[in-house]
Amino acid sequence: MSESPGQPRRFVVLRHQRGPDVHWDVMIEDGDHLATWRMDRPPHEVAAEPVPLVRIQDHPLRFLTYTGPVQKDTGHVERADAGTCVFEGPLPGGLARLSGRHLRGTFRLEPMGDSGWVLQRAGDAEAPPNK
Repeated sequence: MSESPGQPRRFVVLRHQRGPDVHWDVMIEDGDHLATWRMDRPPHEVAAEPVPLVRIQDHPLRFLTYTGPVQKDTGHVERADAGTCVFEGPLPGGLARLSGRHLRGTFRLEPMGDSGWVLQRAGDAEAPPNK
């Protein structure tokens, strides 16, 4: 991620289904692309316990608003959450203030190894609304 703490960025979480496989793609605006992580649980289930993420390839900015078929029509994405993100310290990793419907408040987004990351609510994160 580019070095610019304090600057608002857009984010989106897409529910990605391909056959029976379902996961969520967490995408945060990073200049002319979206830094992207794969998450195996929906955003409303992110709690104080760390949620593992896997860093995957960057995506184009069009995914901020896209819903529909992907991967040559073998999969489908739909928006599960969206809003703005402000990193509160040096990047990559650290504290991020998110203002989505489910991901709302301060979260830790930190690297753990080569492509592994964790996301977890920090002390002031608001409880997500009911599904």
